[in-house]
Amino acid sequence: MARATAVWLSQNTNLTDQQIGRSCGLHFLELKRLKEGGLQAENPLLNGQLTQEEIDRCLADEKATLVFQNPLQGLKKPGKERKYTPIARRQDRPKAIAWLIKHHPQLSNAQIASLIATTSKTIQAVKNRTHVSEDIQPHHPVLLGLCTEKQLHDALDAVSVEKSDLS
Repeated sequence: MARATAVWLSQNTNLTDQQIGRSCGLHFLELKRLKEGGLQAENPLLNGQLTQEEIDRCLADEKATLVFQNPLQGLKKPGKERKYTPIARRQDRPKAIAWLIKHHPQLSNAQIASLIATTSKTIQAVKNRTHVSEDIQPHHPVLLGLCTEKQLHDALDAVSVEKSDLS
């Protein structure tokens, strides 16, 4: 994103390469290579990173550095990471499922599955008492380390919101 902005600034303004490089965090030689490389330019005026007044201010003073208004605007948010459960904790999932079924029967299978990173097949097996582990003792999923207290409360709040919407 900073590179695309730097290319646009070099193509559409009379700012020096040093000014653009300082503003975008690029060496001026790297900026020269970018201009030759054919990178797609991105207009910082349209996406709200810069104003025309800021560009004019830097054009008047060669030692001035551009100050971006929203430097993080337009950056993509990282995707949702998959929750990893250590091998030693995977055997605790049926215990957590049993606890959630016993203490919070209003949670759907999909909510339980996303909360403790398990499959709906495992949840059905625990509900029907057909799971491979015959002696499943219910344990709190937070104490087992399969989810956080906040995640559990968020799931319960989502259920209460759904019920209030239906009423």
